[in-house]
Amino acid sequence: SPRRYPPERCKDGRNQGKGEYVMLEYTVSKEKGSNQYYVCRVGEEKTPLSKRYTEKKKALKAAAGFEGMDYKEYMKMYRKEKQSDD
Repeated sequence: SPRRYPPERCKDGRNQGKGEYVMLEYTVSKEKGSNQYYVCRVGEEKTPLSKRYTEKKKALKAAAGFEGMDYKEYMKMYRKEKQSDD
């Protein structure tokens, strides 16, 4: 099961004080057959929510914006979720 994070990690205050944990809602997927990336919801990888980016880092920065947090904080959570998936 995906790893959950304390609510104080989420800068926009979602779930703050409710004892719940925050998971990433948005992620990045690669378009099949090309070198382009786009932002999508977790579990809906076939449905792009943003324009396409040629660099994965730019798409990750856009995903952080969708989450309402800065890029560095997003990447900490992103990496932890990727590790828990392995």
